[in-house]
Amino acid sequence: MTQQEQILKTGSEGAYGSTMEALRRAETSLPDLTTSYDGEIRSLYEKIVNRPAFRYEAESDPLYGMYRDRYVREGSLAMRDTIGRSAALTGGYSSSYAQSVGQQQYDAYLQKLGDVMPELYGAAYKRWQAEGEALSDQLGRATALAQDEYGRKRDKRSLAAEIEKKDYDRRWASYQSLISVIAQSGYQPSDQELTETGMSRELADALLKEFQRTRSPVGGGGGVFRTGTGGHSSKSAASAASSGSKEAVKLSERSNSEKTRRR
Repeated sequence: MTQQEQILKTGSEGAYGSTMEALRRAETSLPDLTTSYDGEIRSLYEKIVNRPAFRYEAESDPLYGMYRDRYVREGSLAMRDTIGRSAALTGGYSSSYAQSVGQQQYDAYLQKLGDVMPELYGAAYKRWQAEGEALSDQLGRATALAQDEYGRKRDKRSLAAEIEKKDYDRRWASYQSLISVIAQSGYQPSDQELTETGMSRELADALLKEFQRTRSPVGGGGGVFRTGTGGHSSKSAASAASSGSKEAVKLSERSNSEKTRRR
C-alpha cells in the first residue's frame, strides 16, 4: 500500500467512525415510541385479567339489605297485629295460638325475602358484567388513542431518520469529493469546507503534503491550487479536479469501496 493509499484509508476510517458516532447520537434523540396512554392501558389490563370471578354475597348487597329491612319490618308489624287481634277476642289475654299465628305471619314476610333472592342474584351478576364491559371499553378507547399517538411518533421518527440518512450521504459525498480534489490538484480547503464535509485539517494537510511530494521537480513537477476565502468544495474546487491524475481517482474509488464495506 502506497503512502497516499494509507492516508486515504486512515482518513476514510476516521471520517466514517465520527459520522457513525454522530448518527448513533442522533438515534438516541429520535422521538420515543412509548405513548402517554401506556400506563393507563397497563392498569386497565391488570384490572381485567386479575378481576375476581363473580360471587354473590347477600350481606354486602345494598339491594338485599333494603329488601331485608322492609320484610322484617312488615313481618313484625303483621305479627303484632295478628297477636293483638287474637288478644282482643280473648279479653286481652294472649295465647299460644295467637303467638303461633303471629309467628306464621312474620315467617311469611321473611319468605318473601327468599323469593326475591334469584332476582337479587341476577341483578348483581348484571352489575358485575357491566363493570367488566366498562373496563373493556376503557381499554379499547385507550388502546385506540395509543395507536394513533404511536403512529404519529413513528412517522416523525421515520422522517427524522430519513433526514439523518440524507445528511450522512451528503456529507460523505462531499467528503469523498474533497479528497479527490486535494489528491488530484493540491487544492487547499477552507475551514468552512472542512466543517461541512467532516474532514480534519490533519488529513487535508497530509493529502496536500503527499500531493506536493509526488509532484515535486524530482517526481515530475506540479504546483498547488490555492483557494480564496473558502466556500463550498463541490463548486469552488470543481475546476481544479479536472486536471488530476488517474491514480488519485482510483484511490478515491477505493475509499468509496471502504465506506460501502463498513456500512
